Order: sequence, then C-alpha cells, then structure tokens
Amino acid sequence: MRSLTNLSRRHLVGLIGLALVASVPGGVQTVEAQWEGKASLDVHKALCPAGYSNEDYFTDCHDNGGAGSVFSLAGPGGRQEATTIVDTSPGPGVARFQHLPGGVYKLTDMAPGPADTPVRVFCFLADAGESVPVTSRGNGVAVAIAAGEDVVCDWYDVPLG
Repeated sequence: MRSLTNLSRRHLVGLIGLALVASVPGGVQTVEAQWEGKASLDVHKALCPAGYSNEDYFTDCHDNGGAGSVFSLAGPGGRQEATTIVDTSPGPGVARFQHLPGGVYKLTDMAPGPADTPVRVFCFLADAGESVPVTSRGNGVAVAIAAGEDVVCDWYDVPLG
C-alpha cells in the first residue's frame, strides 16, 4: 500500500469521499435530507415615511423597500450576514437566512438609522401567518425559531418627523 504522502490529489479526494460515505448511516444523503428539519428566516425591511404615526405598517410602509441593509443573525448555527435586495418593486428589501437549526436567534440591522429612529419588528410563520414573539435585545431583536419553521420578520424603520 502507498503511503499517504505519495498519493495524488485525485486519490486523496476519493479516499475522503469514501470516508464521508462510510461515516453517514445508510450511505449517501441527498442535500434535501441533510436540510430536512432546518428552519429559515426571511427579513423584509421597509421604510416608513418620516413622522409615521399610524399602526398599519404593512399597508402603509411594506412596499417601500430598504435595499442594501446588512442584517446579522446570531444563534445556534453561528453568525451569518445577509444583505437586503428589493426583488420586486414596489416591495420590501429581503434578506434570507436558510438551513438554520432550531433555537433562539438575535437579528440585528448592522447599519441602523440614527439612534433615535424607532424600529418596529413583527415576525410570523410564513405558511400559517401565526405571530412569532420577538423580544428587544440591544440594537436588535431575539426570535425563537423551531426546527423546520419558516419565519418572516417585517422590519420597519420609522424616522421621526
């Protein structure tokens, strides 16, 4: 048998692949099986008009997308960042976090508006519309996401008038 130092890169990759297949019970898993039970979080960032004082944030502000905002999500799966993109106009800026293990996460806008700019955050289950509680945590919010849940958080910046 050859020593590992004399193996070609192709042989080493093959050996690593065999070791990975052997270490997974039942052989090779599909990507879908690896992600089964994983959660996701979509952030919809929108900007309300200066001095906005109504309570119907979705109707009045949701279509005024906030593009280019960087959000951080920290929790059991580590820390990730995603930048909002306005997919459709009019529409919100959307940042996506996928393949998350269940747990409590802190969601933070990395470049918030001025310190006195109020923020309103509403989270819900994507498929059921059921509200998901959020708790203020410093300059962000904490949200609990169960395994397999798809959560959407509407994040509204409400500049003072």
